[in-house]
Amino acid sequence: MLFDRRSAERLRVLVVEPRDLVAARLKTQLETLGHWVLGFARDGEEAVTAAERLQPSLILMDAKLPGRDGIDTARTILSARPVPIVLLTGYTGAELVRRAREAGVVAYLTSVDQRQLVSAISVALERFGESRILLERKQSTRRSLRETTWTIIEAEEVLSRHDFARCLETIFNALRPNPKARTLSTRAARATALRTASPRAVGSMI
Repeated sequence: MLFDRRSAERLRVLVVEPRDLVAARLKTQLETLGHWVLGFARDGEEAVTAAERLQPSLILMDAKLPGRDGIDTARTILSARPVPIVLLTGYTGAELVRRAREAGVVAYLTSVDQRQLVSAISVALERFGESRILLERKQSTRRSLRETTWTIIEAEEVLSRHDFARCLETIFNALRPNPKARTLSTRAARATALRTASPRAVGSMI
């Protein structure tokens, strides 16, 4: 049985394929690999409805579907919810690849062969994962001023719950030859500074 780290994950798969024999073969291969076939769709409209209802973790979709083709169907599905889509096609010409990439397709399957299926699933999951990471990074750099402000405030609250100055003082004194004397002198100096400093300065020192 053919497995790799990613394809061995149990996926919830929607198969969009108008040819019954091909759909049945894909189902058998997917189940042999340990995946779960949620259902089938024969055309673009059925695929969009099934994807919304079943919420698959992977979609295998034929490029040639009745009505709208597989690429347009993939674009519609992905506009509603991100999911890795593998396009089944007999060829991968430049124009098809361009359209598929723009639609969001992440991998291709040119033969209904188990070894190629394993490879296509692995590529799809890897590329989909990378695209999600890049999207999250882009979104993180576009946070609103309000979100950024609250992040800073929360960080300051965390810091204020700990006496980091005393922690640093303890570490410093532990490295000195006479830590006890050093601690006493440091605390005395700090107490003197607190007595003589202005109220505003005291607030910043505490």
